[in-house]
Amino acid sequence: MCWAGKTQGAILLIQAFDLQMEPTLAEIRSRMLRALDGMQAHEGMRRLLTDVVNTPGKMIRTKLMLLAAGDCPTDRQDELLSAAAALELIHSSSLILDDLIDDSPLRRGKPTVQKQYGKPIAVCSGIYLLMTVFAWLADLGYEVTARELMDAVQATCDGEMIQHENRGSVDVSKEAYFDAIRGKTAYAFSTACKMACRIVGRGERESRALEEFGLLIGSMFQLRDDLLDWTMEEAQLGKPVNEDFADGIYTLPAICSFSDPRCGDRLRSLAEKKGMSASELQEARRIVADAGGVAYTAACLKKLGSQADALLDALPDDRNTDAMRALVRLLEVEA
Repeated sequence: MCWAGKTQGAILLIQAFDLQMEPTLAEIRSRMLRALDGMQAHEGMRRLLTDVVNTPGKMIRTKLMLLAAGDCPTDRQDELLSAAAALELIHSSSLILDDLIDDSPLRRGKPTVQKQYGKPIAVCSGIYLLMTVFAWLADLGYEVTARELMDAVQATCDGEMIQHENRGSVDVSKEAYFDAIRGKTAYAFSTACKMACRIVGRGERESRALEEFGLLIGSMFQLRDDLLDWTMEEAQLGKPVNEDFADGIYTLPAICSFSDPRCGDRLRSLAEKKGMSASELQEARRIVADAGGVAYTAACLKKLGSQADALLDALPDDRNTDAMRALVRLLEVEA
């Protein structure tokens, strides 16, 4: 079967699982709102955060958690669904703060918190939501879940720090890039799998495989996003392209291209220029494609996908494992 055919098959399988999961996802969304009910918040803060929670994304981390859990024992359902709700709330908190850092005007087709209310309220609301999650888990008695999620938040901050330390450096290494995305993005996926395995009581071998799978899937998720930033147009993605490059945040396609003997020097000079024009950004996109940065990144995605497939061999051959393999196929990109 050709790559396009495999991708279409993966899409259909994921859509089927999305439909099957919908009642469970609806319960998780309900628990997210329930967590907010316990807030002793100013009415304005309550409205703000309720609006954020009522605008959910694709819930990819949550879906991965449910797939990793498999058939959850009835007596563990409450912790599993509460942990999934907490994970999604923490993700919502991180998006509020990400939009603040990036000065983004839109999120999921709506004005961001920082655009609508200003930066001080964005800071307060992001932190408030984060603290609400941990207070809610403590009230429920799920201290281990809270500790696992605290570790994920700390890993995210470490990833941001690594990225910050290399901002504006055209000599940033591939290793530093992967360290940053593991912290910023991948560790949360791994934590989703880790929590699911612990809660449902999976064996050590399967738990290790799924934690590592989550790390690989999270890395692929970010790598794919960074690749599409160099290969698609704003109208296709629904958001501005190459903003990271213009802001001195160099992702793998550019990092690989800086060392190209033919055009790397020109790309470096563009990167170091303040206030690149639209035509200069287009030139940078052509250079990254010509220098092989796009092809190299697509090959990295394929390699991570193969490693993820190998980890799934340690799991039972069932519908959940099939869905995780389909997710791998969807994250691979043809250069």
